[in-house]
Amino acid sequence: MRKLALALVTMLLAGGSAAANSDECAKFRGFTIGLTPVEDGYLMPLGISGIPRQFLFEFSAAYTKMDEAIATELKLPTKPLPYGMGVKDSTGPFTTIATAPTLTLGPVTRKNVEVVIGSHRSDWGAGSGTTGANVFYGFDMELDLAHSRLGLYLPRENCEFVPFWPAVEWGSGDFMTAPTGGIYMPMFLDNTKLIVTFNTTDERSYMSFESARVLFGIAEDDPRLVRLGHGTSGAALYRFPFKSLSGGHNVTIDDPEIYIRAGEKTCGGIRDIDGWKWREMRNLCFGGGDLRLGIKLLKKLHFYFDTKNKKVYFSLAELPIQK
Repeated sequence: MRKLALALVTMLLAGGSAAANSDECAKFRGFTIGLTPVEDGYLMPLGISGIPRQFLFEFSAAYTKMDEAIATELKLPTKPLPYGMGVKDSTGPFTTIATAPTLTLGPVTRKNVEVVIGSHRSDWGAGSGTTGANVFYGFDMELDLAHSRLGLYLPRENCEFVPFWPAVEWGSGDFMTAPTGGIYMPMFLDNTKLIVTFNTTDERSYMSFESARVLFGIAEDDPRLVRLGHGTSGAALYRFPFKSLSGGHNVTIDDPEIYIRAGEKTCGGIRDIDGWKWREMRNLCFGGGDLRLGIKLLKKLHFYFDTKNKKVYFSLAELPIQK
């Protein structure tokens, strides 16, 4: 699924040097893409075989998905997914791969890009599909949903991260990428360390009741719980008065809006969070994590993902108001 040739990388690298001197390390070679807010998240532009399209921006998925009607319209070659490989979402599986001769992402054109295709999903809205990690492969990523923008930069060899947006406090840490495409990183919720992942197609942030019970000792009869009825999946929803979500280093969101959703499991219990190890493969949960950060909380933070070194750097998205 990674037949990803960068046709214009030489343009972005023009004038570059193999030596990681201080002048070179201060430079970020790349580009930014404007995201358009919509009901289901954000739309971003992609060109398929030279035809401009809008795709729903999905940050934590392995594969790009596309409406099969577009593949038919553009006469893209198709083939079945390899035996034993499965790609699915909440509405069902995808069973077919299409190959786009070119896929244009900002100033970069990739050749012979494979995407999975299926019938149009209602949650894609006006999008022609959803983006996946195979579109962004090979780039460092800047996520700035507060300003509806995505930055894509070429990795810099042997260079420390140099902050390039204004912030009072900075945080940093390790992250990992699951086979499902999900990006995971540690944060602290009310001083308890947990694993968060990203959901750029939902305003709300969710934790399973099992995670709330295991990590915080929250029972269903806890008087601090506020029951909110049921979500779109039919699961009971609750709110709990969490006080802070922090990445450490004083980068803290006060009173984070987090929903606890009943009926979900954590694939067998607590993970070995400190060692970044799961006891069994099933603990990856096919895109789980202890807390899924939705758009409302993600807009409060500004991220830079160093994909080569698996390091993430972040700050609050907005400078605090001086009192």
